[in-house]
Amino acid sequence: LFIYRFMAKNVKGDEKIMKKIIITFISLLMLTGCSSDAKITKINGSKAKELIKSEAVLIDVRTKEEYKEKHIEGAINIPHTEISKVEYDKDTKIIVYCRSGNRSNMAAEELLSLGYKNIYDLGSMDNY
Repeated sequence: LFIYRFMAKNVKGDEKIMKKIIITFISLLMLTGCSSDAKITKINGSKAKELIKSEAVLIDVRTKEEYKEKHIEGAINIPHTEISKVEYDKDTKIIVYCRSGNRSNMAAEELLSLGYKNIYDLGSMDNY
């Protein structure tokens, strides 16, 4: 109502234009109110183990060579440079880790941008 009164006083001319402006403004307000629940959660080893028991996917985002040398049992290897190729349901719980936490953070951010909603960053493999 406030917007309508303001527009009526300040916008001279066609009422159709005024209605279009108001509808556009309200639409923008509604869109900005719609935010995603998706986020990246930093976790420790005990939380990772708990999530794995509840069928979370554990992804080692290091190189294939690093993965072959040593990895957490049950982890799959998808290097961070290839993380955009994952094809899970967007609600799947996904845990990522690497050597120091840098690549896992990059992979988590990429997963977030792809629409995944339950992303957990273990950081370093040593945190497990």
